[in-house]
Amino acid sequence: PMAAAAFFTVKYILEAIAELRFAQFPDPESLHTIKVVPARDVFFDTAALRPLSRWLPLAIAAPFAVGFWLALTAHFHPKNRASGAGAPNAILRAIVVLLGALAVGGLIWFGLVYLVGGGDPATALGYILAIGALGMLIAYYANLRIAPYVGVAVCRKSLRPGGTFRVTRGFNIFRLLAVFVLLAVIIFAVQFLINLIAFPAIGATINNLFSATDVYTKYVNGGEGSEWVRPLFVWIWNGFKILANIFWAFFSYGVSAGILGRLYRESERTDDSVAAAPGWRQR
Repeated sequence: PMAAAAFFTVKYILEAIAELRFAQFPDPESLHTIKVVPARDVFFDTAALRPLSRWLPLAIAAPFAVGFWLALTAHFHPKNRASGAGAPNAILRAIVVLLGALAVGGLIWFGLVYLVGGGDPATALGYILAIGALGMLIAYYANLRIAPYVGVAVCRKSLRPGGTFRVTRGFNIFRLLAVFVLLAVIIFAVQFLINLIAFPAIGATINNLFSATDVYTKYVNGGEGSEWVRPLFVWIWNGFKILANIFWAFFSYGVSAGILGRLYRESERTDDSVAAAPGWRQR
């Protein structure tokens, strides 16, 4: 949810900026010659504003980027990984984290450039979209870190975070991401198969029943078919397809609830140092 909100927020802001219009007078000798230009051309392509439009976004994003990099470096500290992770190597860990963040952020950046239609990513618009990519990367990370909270809060019957962040510490965040991606692929793949393969196969049988009913009404009505036959079968068939998708959605929610329950149980599992804390109940 946070990632989607961040993506669409950036998208709508850029759309709002793109819809602004300015009047330009290309001929200084004539006030009647007016050229209407979009705000994108004024903000991003005006020669006098090019240095500002390029370096100002980077200056704004720099503190957030550095803070996020430090947070990720601390996230993968050996104490947050499995036992036997080895001695801490802050320099190597910081370099690997930086390269990984740049790779993922770069993919998001080029995806934004493609979606918005910014063309060359080296333009000022590309700099603006780089801030959007950074915001989305931070939102993705935050979304994964707090994803178990729903299950933890419900099962503990408390709004306290409990062991929420222990579930995604260290490399566990990649495990959780892999689980979410795999579940999404399976759920949407099955729904795709239901709608594009199962329904056409069942539809052939429904069509045969419709033809048989239509022929029967013609037989009992002296060769004239009844008008209610086709609407009835259309409503029954489409109602069945709607109900099938609704029940599959219920099943998907059940799977999601099961995952959240498992995340709660994972949050209750802890190492010896946490188990020794006052008031901890070992599960």
